[in-house]
Amino acid sequence: MSWLLADSSTIPEPNWGLMLLVAAILGGALGSWTAVLASRRFRRFLIGDAHFRRARWNFVELLLAALLMVLLPAVPWERCVPPTIRAQALKSEKETIEQHSDNDPEAADEEMSVDQLERAHPLFQLIAQRPSWWVMGLVFVLAVLSAPIAEELVFRLLFQGWLQTLESRSIDHVLRLPKGVVAWVGVAILFAAIHGRSADRLIAPEAVFDQSVRQLATEVLLVAVILGWLRVVRKVRFERLGFRAKRIGSDSLLGAAWACVAVGPVLALQFVLTQVFPNSVVDPFALLPFALVLGFLYWRTGRIVPGIVLHMCLNGVSVVGWILLHGT
Repeated sequence: MSWLLADSSTIPEPNWGLMLLVAAILGGALGSWTAVLASRRFRRFLIGDAHFRRARWNFVELLLAALLMVLLPAVPWERCVPPTIRAQALKSEKETIEQHSDNDPEAADEEMSVDQLERAHPLFQLIAQRPSWWVMGLVFVLAVLSAPIAEELVFRLLFQGWLQTLESRSIDHVLRLPKGVVAWVGVAILFAAIHGRSADRLIAPEAVFDQSVRQLATEVLLVAVILGWLRVVRKVRFERLGFRAKRIGSDSLLGAAWACVAVGPVLALQFVLTQVFPNSVVDPFALLPFALVLGFLYWRTGRIVPGIVLHMCLNGVSVVGWILLHGT
């Protein structure tokens, strides 16, 4: 009962933004899972429709896409950023995490420790060390906009679509599985595996900023080149590329519905794994169920808009939640 006698000035103020976000996640998960259990129509809606003719890719196109993914990040795109903007973005109005923990151990205990920050995603490290509006904008555009579009285009439209063409020839006859299941699960495992990273050091904010600019430029150019090649050279209609104008609204709603169903459990799984393995990066294991959902949506619908919307929702909630949690 001693906490009742504590000075009110020592009681931390509630983080209303974080509480509201958590309430929204829990409310969405509770409502969506209630609908899953109670409504057959909602379950049928989540399963999606399979009446869609997909474009077929060849190995040369897949090889060219992989080559672009290797060559484009090698270009120093960060040199295109004006020096004044780069200086403003990386200007620190407070001490770095290392200096802060050395000079004020008690304050370091209240905020994120160096060990915790080392296990955080590099983008979160950048926000923690250089919380400028330029950095916030770069992280938002990269994580919430460009990465979901580029990754769904590459992993689902190209990789999973190409594997499905191979699978339709012989694999499904050997394993006696529905067409597309091997491609769906295989690409999901690959997607989760590439999100593994080391957690043994704190990356310099300048290096993370330059790497983020390169990644953003790579993703934008990769999407433009792939879509341009398939649309102009191959004469593939946008409908067969996973975009159907008449279905944008319903596809976005499908992705949002799956976000209510999946985002909460994925974040909860990541939290549990982080507590069980505090010295490890658990992203690949936490993202595997999420990757399976993304692959399932493309397998069922043949369209990438639902997966893009779902991907954007998870990344957006993760970025906003991290900022609110750590008071950046």
